[in-house]
Amino acid sequence: MRTVANATKQLYGLILKIFVCVAVVRITWPTSRQGTGVLHALQHTCPGATVKLSNNGSLDWFTEDITGLLATVDHTFILSRMDCIQSIPAQLAGRVTCVRGSIVDTCVPPAYTKARTASLRHALRVTFSHVYILYIAQQAHYANIAVIEADAVFMNRSLSRRTIVSVRRLVESREWNMIRVGFRPYFLEKSAVQHCPTRCRCILQSKFGENMCLLQGSSCDIRSSDFYMIPSREYAPLYRRILDSRRSILSRIIDMRPIQVTKRHWLLIPQLSFQSRLDIPLDYQIGQAALYVKKCVGPRPLSDALTRQLQPTTM
Repeated sequence: MRTVANATKQLYGLILKIFVCVAVVRITWPTSRQGTGVLHALQHTCPGATVKLSNNGSLDWFTEDITGLLATVDHTFILSRMDCIQSIPAQLAGRVTCVRGSIVDTCVPPAYTKARTASLRHALRVTFSHVYILYIAQQAHYANIAVIEADAVFMNRSLSRRTIVSVRRLVESREWNMIRVGFRPYFLEKSAVQHCPTRCRCILQSKFGENMCLLQGSSCDIRSSDFYMIPSREYAPLYRRILDSRRSILSRIIDMRPIQVTKRHWLLIPQLSFQSRLDIPLDYQIGQAALYVKKCVGPRPLSDALTRQLQPTTM
């Protein structure tokens, strides 16, 4: 009986230790909900971080296609380092806000941008600016938004009116959580894969036109956050994945795990947006985008209209 009593006492002691350890971990590791408190404070203590843009000059940056796409969402945020100098078309008047990333950087708690290398610190700062945008959009009750990084460059392609109508139809539905207008199929850069991984395949959906495809799996290594659309139901889930400091740094950078695991994830094919500041040249980015369509987009055969759009064009 004494042996049984001792064993029972040891079991209770072990359970108590486990309970204490779990409690300590929960206290020690900041949760994403704690991060929400940081965002609330940041919104009120970081003056000058946002600028409402107006129609006051040249509209070279906003092509007709880009304007048509942005007109399908409630509001657009442009993420700039400092200078919010873009002039918006009259069609988007009152619906575009510029966020100065350099000012957000001075307000964010250091714990959220701490990393060993300068490149990772930069990625975390950019990521936190995206989080800030998502939180502002949530507080403003925008039904959906577009986010564009100011160093994005746009292909000189002509989307049909039917394509814009199809994008609007998708945006007004509940069949999406993310639309990428720009993306980087990074998995193609790591190795010359012969066949597209199942999770990276993107299937064209006829009811949403000939330019919209739906990714068939999550966690495909497709990067870039230079131009995307997102509905209000995904604001908090996305920024909470980023703010969860229990995860590794790489899994908190916005275009890594946080975006990649998003369900009902659509791509605009062929993409309109690329990045002017990247570790690979623009021509290579365009070539990789075409290779992605060749390997991963279906069903085949692709329409003649879509195939013609894949031909190189000037920027």
